[in-house]
Amino acid sequence: MRKSMGLDSSKPSETTEQSRSSLSLCRKPYRSFHPDGRSIPPPFTTLKILKHSGPLGLNQVMKVTACAFLMNDDSCLLTLITFAGPSLRNFRAGFVQCWDLEGDGVHDDSIFTYSPHPTCCFSPNGELVSYILNTGNGHIILAELTPECSLEPFKIDCNTSGHGEKSLLSRVLCCVFSPDGFKAVTVSDVSLESHRDTETNEICLWKVKSKKSMKSIWRVSCEVVMPHFAGYVVSCVFSPDSTLIAFSSSLSQLYVLDGKNLELVLAIRTDIVIGNSCCCAFDPCFPHQKLTACFEDGYFKIWFMHDSQVSCIKEIQLVHNPVMLTTFSFSPDGSMIAFGTSHGKVILVETVQYDILNEFKSETDIGICSVAFAKSCQELAIGKSDGHVQILQLPLKLDLQHMCRLSINKLVPPNQIDCLPLPRNLKAYLLFVHVQENNGVDERK
Repeated sequence: MRKSMGLDSSKPSETTEQSRSSLSLCRKPYRSFHPDGRSIPPPFTTLKILKHSGPLGLNQVMKVTACAFLMNDDSCLLTLITFAGPSLRNFRAGFVQCWDLEGDGVHDDSIFTYSPHPTCCFSPNGELVSYILNTGNGHIILAELTPECSLEPFKIDCNTSGHGEKSLLSRVLCCVFSPDGFKAVTVSDVSLESHRDTETNEICLWKVKSKKSMKSIWRVSCEVVMPHFAGYVVSCVFSPDSTLIAFSSSLSQLYVLDGKNLELVLAIRTDIVIGNSCCCAFDPCFPHQKLTACFEDGYFKIWFMHDSQVSCIKEIQLVHNPVMLTTFSFSPDGSMIAFGTSHGKVILVETVQYDILNEFKSETDIGICSVAFAKSCQELAIGKSDGHVQILQLPLKLDLQHMCRLSINKLVPPNQIDCLPLPRNLKAYLLFVHVQENNGVDERK
């Protein structure tokens, strides 16, 4: 039976609120895409089309590699554009910017990022964005969202004592925060180090000491920990309860590591398949048991994990050669998945029987590079390979439980949810998180 996020019949953790209250959660109430009282267009109406102009006067084609609605504000969209063409491993220059969807423009000028990760990740308070702007000499610089939703560089000091030299940070490719806010993971390219002839990628696990400081607790090589690992990391994602980390590669591989010490939990796919890149995500309706992945060759697969055992419980071929699957994303409540294809089609799938709900085709065959759901699960952002972003209206989600959650979110900011006289599991549901068992230990200490 499928569980609703945050609602569990088991005994709730006594420390959930203590753990969450120690974090800096978002201080603003939720804002929907459509202001209250406004009529909502019919399903699959195009609400907005955003066009990226070449930054710094450049006339080159830019792909919308990633897009994401702000964590608690569906009226703002974050986009990452990168230069079209093949990339050298995981390195590609790009620009990130924040769009005001209530108005007609961006909040500020775009800022440069030198090694963008294809998946956007926010810190729990929604202020730090995981795109790498700069690294080196014991620090990492990410993008920060100001209260006005403009973007500014933000420096985080990284203490690597006991787990590698400071030069570790000189080629960081991605930085991903855990949902509980206590940890972060970075993946670094170390192939330029002459004494590491065969190792080209390393993973570092950090304790988030504060917004401005992280401390290294584990450092391992991808090639050593993950059997037969090759290519480069495409996806690096925490499970919803922050206990596991999944990695997928550009050569169709898939691994799961322990979120406490980076030890290998499962090597789900180790075969090397050239030209069949894999991207992965955990099902948000389960703490960590369901891992999903889509492959360029058109297959979407789901694995169930229990007691270090794994079984593939679903395999669907959504497209056929020469069409490729290029991206996918779960809705925040886990009820839908959106897939993008190389030939301009978006496929919506429900997550009970995994039937196709709708297929939306663009007027042209412009490839889909990224998709993102709004928090309401009623709008979808579609990033394309020609630099355009299309905001699509989805069918209204007429679910009383979900509608009540959004109504409360509009009145109470996330950092005040803990003060509501509600059961712990219901508070977790309002925050789109899972109740966690951690025996009262604050992992930042």
